[in-house]
Amino acid sequence: MTERPFKRGAVVWGLDPFKSAEAAEPERPFLVLSNETHPFADRQFAGVALSTTRRDDALALDPDDWAAGGLPRRSYAYPWLLVTRDHADVASVYGRLHPAVVDTVLDRLVGYLSASDADDG
Repeated sequence: MTERPFKRGAVVWGLDPFKSAEAAEPERPFLVLSNETHPFADRQFAGVALSTTRRDDALALDPDDWAAGGLPRRSYAYPWLLVTRDHADVASVYGRLHPAVVDTVLDRLVGYLSASDADDG
């Protein structure tokens, strides 16, 4: 499961752009949301961060959410934490989530990006 470009639904482990290289764990898992229509699909993917920290609005990933593989610890998708990563930043692939789970994360992300502010008259 190391094919590149990574397909939508893949969970990959790689460098976290929000952590310094000196951090105790400078890497994290990401859920790939983009597909082959991404302008640079041969080199990059768009996705969201996953974490072992439960936060409000995080989507819990249950064992039956995985079509293949899985992460070693209970994890949560952060649909508000959108990233674009280079394939070269990926150290490994942990598995793939079922399309319905990916669609839920994507719908939540789109909801955050498309919602108007309350005072946008």
